[in-house]
Amino acid sequence: MKSPRAKFGRALLVLLAGAVAAGGGCRKKAIEGPGEERAPAGPAAPAKAADVSGTISLPGGKPLPAGWIAFHGADAAEAVLAPIDGGKFLARGAPVGDAVRVTVNVTDVAAEADFLDARLREAHVRAGLMKGSGKLGADLEKRIEEMKDRRKKLGELAKSVEGVKVAPRCTQRETTPLRYKIASGTQAIEITLPAP
Repeated sequence: MKSPRAKFGRALLVLLAGAVAAGGGCRKKAIEGPGEERAPAGPAAPAKAADVSGTISLPGGKPLPAGWIAFHGADAAEAVLAPIDGGKFLARGAPVGDAVRVTVNVTDVAAEADFLDARLREAHVRAGLMKGSGKLGADLEKRIEEMKDRRKKLGELAKSVEGVKVAPRCTQRETTPLRYKIASGTQAIEITLPAP
């Protein structure tokens, strides 16, 4: 014979399972303040975003050859990063606002090339191990070739930004003077970097 405690535990388990199976049949109330109730919030409204394309030039008017551009929202965690290639960029999902902060960085091109070098070394080691076991896949060989091509391009980009100076204040969200009105949808902007 089962104890009353075991029966109660089983009944509670059945009730909980039924509540879970019923889905959101019961709605919880959120407490606003002492004695105040409000209905729980529904799904979060989608954040407004924009696709921003454009050009970015050095102070003398020459296109910035390579680098990264970031659009920063009101929250420090809300940022969209896009590559710059030949002075052009396309940032998808950029935050919208009247004064969206923009930062530019050229030093990360060399860092990305170094990171890719490390990934290539790892891929070669893996390929060697797989080849030794007779299981070298065409997918891995293809990825290695794609990484080699990307590394070659990064090497060219890194050389193109050697000696390029971006004003340090333009590289930090807190200090950047680059602020643009970004509206929902698609738009193009032209950016000219200030002198370092």
